[in-house]
Amino acid sequence: MQAKLVWNFNGEGALKTAEHHLIHLKEYCQRENVEALEYGTEKQNDFSALSFMIVDKDLAASLRVSLKPHQGFLVDSIKQSFSFVFLHHVFGYSHFSYCY
Repeated sequence: MQAKLVWNFNGEGALKTAEHHLIHLKEYCQRENVEALEYGTEKQNDFSALSFMIVDKDLAASLRVSLKPHQGFLVDSIKQSFSFVFLHHVFGYSHFSYCY
């Protein structure tokens, strides 16, 4: 099982902000030797975008503390699809329960 950590951005420059945030996520992972399985950005609409990284579930707890993602989801490692089991069920943090 893997975890998808998500950061949301809103406003006219949301996609550019998400793309810039992704640069910092990659720098963090390189500096801290964190093995991210996938990175990316997604445009939700003209005023909303997100950046994300997918990591092994075992890393999610420590990354949650250091990177403070807005959302977190468990992801099926084979299909990369949402399993709809939220990280708060694993960690007990209610702010991870938001789903878009």
